[in-house]
Amino acid sequence: QLPAAVGAELPVRDVGVTASEGYFAIPLDDGDAGGVAWLGGHVLEFVDATGEARWAWELERGRSYRLVITTSAGLYRYDLDDIVEVTGHLGRAPVLRFVRKGSKILSLTGEKVSEAQVLRAAAVLGPLTGLTAAHRRCARPCIQLAVEGLAPGADLPALAARFDAALREANIEYEAKRATDRLGPAELVPLPPGTYERFRAALVAGGAPDTQVKDLVIATREATWEALLSAR
Repeated sequence: QLPAAVGAELPVRDVGVTASEGYFAIPLDDGDAGGVAWLGGHVLEFVDATGEARWAWELERGRSYRLVITTSAGLYRYDLDDIVEVTGHLGRAPVLRFVRKGSKILSLTGEKVSEAQVLRAAAVLGPLTGLTAAHRRCARPCIQLAVEGLAPGADLPALAARFDAALREANIEYEAKRATDRLGPAELVPLPPGTYERFRAALVAGGAPDTQVKDLVIATREATWEALLSAR
């Protein structure tokens, strides 16, 4: 959406692996390989699938790790819950690409749908103000996608079918669960303008630090999903 906002076709480069706590990998080109781990600032640890913490120079290409940081601001072994993949090395420094949040997975029947897959599939809906995926739990569960920013009069069933098809293409496990009818077709839940702004304001009013309120792409807790819908 940035080129349209500034009125020019400008090149856009990913910011790399970053959070409000700092920068952890910096891209050096316009490719999609990721960014080189920034090892001159925070202490970075990478937890593998067995739970063992590794240093940057111990990482293997093609493997994924959970990022844990220690900073001069007082965070000690702070788990960002960010999963990064090693796509290569620059010297001994790993090149890291953000994959997903560790706990942000929709997997009611084993489909393991990630944030990245939801965002990729939702691209077929066009530009949106915000979106959040969650499970509708019933006899025939499905994934519901709450969306703000659809054009007035949009054909919801047709758009839902396009999103469902894109998600089936993005995730083979989701495709299998849909093919065997363990999951029903995805549904769209339209949200009125200002819903995400009100939802964010409610979180901050409840004590959440403003800089820590992240985009809610996946809602794994029913209470969070209900809080979003109540902001309509």
